[in-house]
Amino acid sequence: MAKTKNILKLRVTNQQTFIDYLKRFKPVGEMLLLEIDEHQLSARQATAEHTTLKAAYIPLPTVFEGEVPEGIFRLGIFNIAKLIDSFGHFGPTDIITFELNVYEASDGVFVGSKMSLKSSSVTISQPCADLALMTDISAKVVDNIVKTIEDNKLGQFVISRDEFLKLQKLSSKLNDKDDAITLKIEGGQVSFISTSFTMVLSGEKVDGEDAEMSLNSQKLNHADGERSEVVFAEDKALVRSLENNTLVILGGIS
Repeated sequence: MAKTKNILKLRVTNQQTFIDYLKRFKPVGEMLLLEIDEHQLSARQATAEHTTLKAAYIPLPTVFEGEVPEGIFRLGIFNIAKLIDSFGHFGPTDIITFELNVYEASDGVFVGSKMSLKSSSVTISQPCADLALMTDISAKVVDNIVKTIEDNKLGQFVISRDEFLKLQKLSSKLNDKDDAITLKIEGGQVSFISTSFTMVLSGEKVDGEDAEMSLNSQKLNHADGERSEVVFAEDKALVRSLENNTLVILGGIS
């Protein structure tokens, strides 16, 4: 039986918000499995070695205008950077339409075969990636990992945007790609310790017993450098943004 083909059409109401959303995933990997439903855009992505898992959600009306039929529309993006660069060919006042050619893969699940960005003068199209080539991580899997970390947490603290950006800069400039960094709570004081630097967080002391865990220092750049809550267990750290609906799970090292 032939697959029924349809086209999802939405007007892009905020180019920059869409671009910023896509940029969240660039440090983790080149490809992205994006889902669109009547309420939101969602994506979950992991590094090839599965030491980082990132999930981000954004309300549909903050990016698109238009009606999304009931169901889930899934599209594989071959190259996040290429899709982002496509917006550079449109002017700030252009009315851009996002079109997704889809077929119904199962009841209520539609898979993209081609995506296009269109204005009155320019059309940019690219094929969607075969979903079989991508790591498919369900929201339930993410929720289960988060619950496991929280149930077995050794420590928990909040880091400000300014201090997170400073930490990422220190780690990128001073540490080699295989260097470890230790998250340490001692006497309620939170610090990050590597072979190249030590950074002590300002602010109030945190409750709880002394604890520590180590991870690859470059993995810190998989987070977005925003004000965040950090929860860590023996072998994983959860970084949950307090500015939007994004979280990153970083695998620890012994």
